[in-house]
Amino acid sequence: MLTSTVVFLTFVACVVVNAGVAKDIGDISRRYQTVITPASYAFSIWGVIYTCLSLFVLFQMFLACKYRHVRVLACRKDREATDKEDDNLLLVFETLFHETYALGGFVLTNILNACWIVAFSFAKGTMLMAANVIIWLLLLVLFVVNVQLSRKRANLNKLWVRVARFFLTELPFSIYFGWVLCASILGVALTPVLFDSYQGPDARTTELYFSFGCLVATLFLQLAMLICPFRCCLYGVPQFVYLWATVAISNQLSPENFGLLNQRENLLHEPPEMLFTKEQIAKWNGVPLACGIVVACSTVLALAVQKCLQIRRRRRMQN
Repeated sequence: MLTSTVVFLTFVACVVVNAGVAKDIGDISRRYQTVITPASYAFSIWGVIYTCLSLFVLFQMFLACKYRHVRVLACRKDREATDKEDDNLLLVFETLFHETYALGGFVLTNILNACWIVAFSFAKGTMLMAANVIIWLLLLVLFVVNVQLSRKRANLNKLWVRVARFFLTELPFSIYFGWVLCASILGVALTPVLFDSYQGPDARTTELYFSFGCLVATLFLQLAMLICPFRCCLYGVPQFVYLWATVAISNQLSPENFGLLNQRENLLHEPPEMLFTKEQIAKWNGVPLACGIVVACSTVLALAVQKCLQIRRRRRMQN
């Protein structure tokens, strides 16, 4: 059984590691900026993620204490008139407390997150490849946790239970999953830049096609999650995280900011014909925002259809 202490300590360790090398990560992003690197403000979402995860940890620690107490009450032999109330309370906490998969997955994500940060901070060949493998493993763990959470939706007609479950359990992991998916794709686009793989007269055009191909591939992944049976797109949160990222990418490709691409380390000493031009970037500037809008509109439509089907199903059951 995972203890609250293990959950708390691994989370604190993850936050400490992130804080310790945050400057190095920022420097690497600036030195090796890709055409789909978001504007710097986009990374402030990590503050939202860690705030939500902090609330999740505190909430689960609170429930761990309460759950023991309620379980003892429910298993007493001298059960009296309060039995039904105790059983209802036990059901509420079992709905909100996710020791077996969410806490286990959360501990694993903390370990993988810390390992990814350390590996990426080296920005070297083998360590970079290790960082890419780690972040995809992190994405896989978060996917599994989100799938499990979506399968154990609250069946109680208690508003506060549904609200607590959404804001203190589902929301943190769905935002986390959505942003790690974006970071995973960015890592794929960053790999050729770090290895200086783009060579020849068409190097910049090749980079544009490859980078935006990664972005469009993510779009199809987001759309697939809207219709897949796993329903890991909890309330469309990962899709709106993708919209946040694409808006920031579009902002970074604006005429005022695109010059930063030519200031990355492997382009500083290149001749002018090997650099990005304003005309090149202008052709692609609207692609990220278009991808984000497509995903956002599809998400709203999917949620509306899902709600209509729920209402229709409920009416059939009543009749």
